[in-house]
Amino acid sequence: MSYQDSLRPWVIYQLLPNCQRLTVDRFRRRSEADNYLRVLKRLQPHAEYTIAFEMEEDLETDQNPSDELSLEAKLEQNGNNSQMKIH
Repeated sequence: MSYQDSLRPWVIYQLLPNCQRLTVDRFRRRSEADNYLRVLKRLQPHAEYTIAFEMEEDLETDQNPSDELSLEAKLEQNGNNSQMKIH
């Protein structure tokens, strides 16, 4: 998600066939998205829309704990190898 998109987390999607969606617009506030959705429904009453809140993904919280353990094991292994080389 780009920085500009993260400033506008409320998204209106038009629902399309075959589980596809089209981003209509993004908004800073839910009330802005609701008002715009009302206008869209008046202009295109047969189209389907939905509002979603998209948060920016945090890479640090998405780490797998097993990855951290394997990294610690690698560091310990490298530390043991360097000690063995010194002796």
